[in-house]
Parts: sequence; structure tokens; C-alpha cells
Amino acid sequence: MSARPLYRLLLLGVIVAACASGPSPSVSSDPTPSATQGASSLPTSSPGPTPDDATIYRGIAAQVEAIRSLQATAQVEPKVIDRATLAANLTAEFDKDNAPATIS
Repeated sequence: MSARPLYRLLLLGVIVAACASGPSPSVSSDPTPSATQGASSLPTSSPGPTPDDATIYRGIAAQVEAIRSLQATAQVEPKVIDRATLAANLTAEFDKDNAPATIS
């Protein structure tokens, strides 16, 4: 059985994780605490893609099509999943493709 579907799923997970992560916090070399510390300025996550997320995904798809000289055969709507769902999906896919009898 081909490992290609698993690689596609892993690639999708990496893309989703990369797109979902926000800017990393910067570390100041100044040991003095900031006066503006208080409420977090990080945005809260929302379930499912926002219109902005959909625009980003369409842009990525267009870039991949251009880079690889591909033509899309169908419109695909992205589905944003959390880490637990990704882990469950990957585990189920692995278990389906790698029966215990074939792993020694």
C-alpha cells in the first residue's frame, strides 16, 4: 500500500499548523519589566476558517499550482482542525494502512 496518502495528510497538517501559528513572542534584552504588561494581545482562535483564512489558503493553492504547473480539477474548501483531531486522524490513517500483522 502506498504511503502517499499519509504524506499528503502530514503535509496538510504541517500547512495548517504553520498557518495557524501566530507571531512568536519576542524576548527583550532589557531586564526591566514592561509597563504595558497586562491583558494578552494574542488573538483568540475561532473554530473553522475565517474569510481571511480562506483567502490565505486560496493564495497558497494558487502558488502551488503555479510552481508545479498544475491545474486544479475541483474547488476544495479547507477545514481547520485542532491538534487532537489531527493526531486522531493521523493515528487512524496509520492504523488503517499498517495492519499489526504487517509490522514486526
